[in-house]
Order: sequence, then structure tokens, then C-alpha cells
Amino acid sequence: MLDASLIDRFALLTSPVAIGKGGLPASSSEPLADRLEAAGLVEVDHQQLGDDLLTIFERRSTISQ
Repeated sequence: MLDASLIDRFALLTSPVAIGKGGLPASSSEPLADRLEAAGLVEVDHQQLGDDLLTIFERRSTISQ
């Protein structure tokens, strides 16, 4: 969906807590934030939620000027 430009807005929640030995990474190659930016999404907002961080990305063409 990301490669097909079907995502206009993405909320990424990151945490300092590891998922664990059996957990799967969100992205197998590079950090997910880097993949979002490479696909044309830019960070438009972020908010600290306790120890976690919520980052909002939007497609450049949908950001109001």
C-alpha cells in the first residue's frame, strides 16, 4: 500500500520497550519512518505519550499550505 501511494496519513507509535524474542519488526529492511519519508510522507506532528512517541506523517500533496 505504501509503495502504491495509497496511504495519505500514517500514525507511527514508537516505544523504548522491545516486543520480545518472538516479536516481528514493523519493517524488515530500514526504519519505518525512513520508508514513510521515502514514499513521500513527511512528519507533520508528534506527541509524547508517557515513554512512547506518536508521530503523524502525511503525504506532501495533502498538506495544506
